[in-house]
Formats: sequence, structure tokens, C-alpha cells
Amino acid sequence: MTWMKRFAADSPIAFSFLTTVLLWLCYIAAGVAAPLLGTTAAGQQTGSAVGRLVAALIFLGLLWWLGWLRAAGITELGTWRSWLLVLPVLAYEVLAHLYAFFGSLALGVPESPLGRAVALNGAAAGLLEELAFRALLLYALTRLWADSRHGILKSVLISSSFFGSAHLLHLTLGRPVPLVLLLFVSAFLGGIYYAAFVLHSGSVWPAVVLHVVLNAVVGAQAVGNPQFAETVSGWLLVLALQLPVVVLGMVLILRVQPRPIVPAAA
Repeated sequence: MTWMKRFAADSPIAFSFLTTVLLWLCYIAAGVAAPLLGTTAAGQQTGSAVGRLVAALIFLGLLWWLGWLRAAGITELGTWRSWLLVLPVLAYEVLAHLYAFFGSLALGVPESPLGRAVALNGAAAGLLEELAFRALLLYALTRLWADSRHGILKSVLISSSFFGSAHLLHLTLGRPVPLVLLLFVSAFLGGIYYAAFVLHSGSVWPAVVLHVVLNAVVGAQAVGNPQFAETVSGWLLVLALQLPVVVLGMVLILRVQPRPIVPAAA
């Protein structure tokens, strides 16, 4: 345990890279295991969701092994003020994505098995990514650099960059390069305000709820709309609509009070 903490302290960028690689491996393993629960599209989505939930448990176990559960915001729920801040952002994000991708603010409930499976898979991805990037990776950086606002901002930007880079794995699925690059930028921007909510609330759960619900809603809506197709213009609109939340996130980050760093061997 001590050697892992020392590695995270001595080589934070390498630790961040290995965290991202571990997430990639978890995604690949979940994809390989998905057909075990069925050959239908719904069965494979459910299998992938189960794999991602197992991977989330692995990251929770790693946080427990390092003794970081409380410090990383796993055991804290956040204040009511932090939830009052996040819930309107959640509503805005859902409506913004619905409008950008589907041209409508109508929110449909998934009625088909495939729609429900896609929603579950998206939710599992959101949980896994928050545990990896906002609980494990962000805390690993802020425990070293949170003694200044510059260090806090650096931690956020680096964690967001790795979060965005994790989405480049979509290139292996055959998605067009321009769309994947826009997804990378969108994830980077989202990582800024996800991190802001974690640092502001002292809990990872507001960011988890935001990420989980957004993934589930957009995924289920896409399945429920047979004529839906990703477009560059849709992603550009998403990016434009994200900017107000990015500004809010930056304001919150700049208001976070610096704190003493954790000794490398602690």
C-alpha cells in the first residue's frame, strides 16, 4: 500500500496514465464479456453494464486499499447546498443534450428492453468513470498540489485531460474521427465541472448522479429515436451549451480554499 501511495506521489502523471489504462482494460474486458449474457443487442448491453459495475467495484477496492475512501469523497454525501447547485445543472445538461442531439426537449421513458439496457450501460459507465477520474485520479493529484489555487486548477485540468483521452477508445469501435475528437473535447469540458462539484461538495456523489443520469437519458433517447444519427453540428452545439456550466465550474474551482498537501509517505 505504501509503495502505491509513494508512486502516486512521486509520479502523479504516470499514476494518472496507468489509471486511464486500467479503465481502458476494464472497458475492453466488459466488451469481451458482454456476449456471455446473450447474443441480442439488449443482452450485450446488459452484459457490458455488468462488466462496468464489476470494474467500478475494482476501483472502489483500490480506493479502500489505499485508504482514500473518505478523502476522495466516497463516504461523504455532500451538503444540501451542493445538491441544490448540482440538480439545476443536471436539468440543464439533460435538456441541452436532448436539444442538441434530437432537436427536442421531450424526455421519453425507455420502453423497450434495448432502451433499458442501454440506459443501464450508460449509467454504469458514468459511475465507473467518476470513481476512476474524480475519486481516484483527482484526489491523487490534489493531495499533492492542493496547497495553492494554481495547483488545484492544474489538478482539475490534468484529470479532465485524462478523462477526455479515455473517450478516444471509441476510435477502436469504428466511430468517425471528427466525432470522437468532439467527444474528447466535450468530455474534457465536462471533466472540469464534474471536478468542480467534487471539490466544492467534498463528495463524489453529486458528480456521479449528474454523469449517470445524463448518460442514461441520452443513451435511451438515442435508442428510442430510430432516425437519430450523430453529427458534427450536434456535437458543436453540445460544446456551445456546455460553456455556461464550464464557467460555473471555474468559478467554483477558484473559490476552493487551498489546503495542506498530504506527505508523500502518508
